[in-house]
Amino acid sequence: MRLVPGKRVRPASVRPDTRSMRTFGVEEELLLVDATTGRPRPLAPEILERSAEHELRGFAMTSEVAQEMVEVVVEPCRTADELRRAVRAGRETADGLARELDGRALALATSPVPQRTHLSEGPRYAAVRERFRGMAQGTLECGLHVHVAIDDAEEGVA
Repeated sequence: MRLVPGKRVRPASVRPDTRSMRTFGVEEELLLVDATTGRPRPLAPEILERSAEHELRGFAMTSEVAQEMVEVVVEPCRTADELRRAVRAGRETADGLARELDGRALALATSPVPQRTHLSEGPRYAAVRERFRGMAQGTLECGLHVHVAIDDAEEGVA
């Protein structure tokens, strides 16, 4: 699965028939830092470019609002073991690509040191920049989002 940086796309494989078995997946934002100092570095454009040369199995990598982060998007899974393997593969791939640039990709909630970010390019991020102004450029929070397939809106509310 390949995603276009800055564009939220849900391929057909992400919309399975959920009636037979529930599926779930995660999106995880990883902080990109200097391998020596631990300070955040804007490595995302180079990492995403390099990831295009790899066959990514079970996950995709895409940009986030700050170039100091990448997002690993796991394809829908049916078992916890599938999910664990895909999350681990995404983390290892992102970290391996960051290491090629003397960096690291870390699963952290936020940067341990203050850092002014470099905002990613694209219409989606321009809207974020316009709406949130300086706040968008001064924060580096990373998250892990869990997605669970449901049959309909009523089930989701329940």
